[in-house]
Amino acid sequence: LTPVSDIIKRNEAILEISNLKWSLADGPGITKLLAENFTLTWLPGTDREKIVDRDGIKPFFDAFKPKGAENEGRSRDHFHVFENIIQKSIGDTTFETAQWIVPGFADGTHMNA
Repeated sequence: LTPVSDIIKRNEAILEISNLKWSLADGPGITKLLAENFTLTWLPGTDREKIVDRDGIKPFFDAFKPKGAENEGRSRDHFHVFENIIQKSIGDTTFETAQWIVPGFADGTHMNA
């Protein structure tokens, strides 16, 4: 059996790679890291709410990137940024929450496990 500490280190490394792919809006890179049953709930409870499954990530970012890119305040290196990242491991599951920001466009809370 793999020690829980090794699983947690692997989880944290995967979350770091995942966050980089999300910040670059790399749809294909993100999709490779996601479970088959993954769903993204975009801006829940608003008029822009959208449910995106794993296969819809690339089309979602293809449609979203031009809207966010219209804003001069965005980072040149990253499409969006994560701030205030908090990770907590319980057993062999690592949970993460963070604030995501597309400068000049929108922000929200990111949660992942």
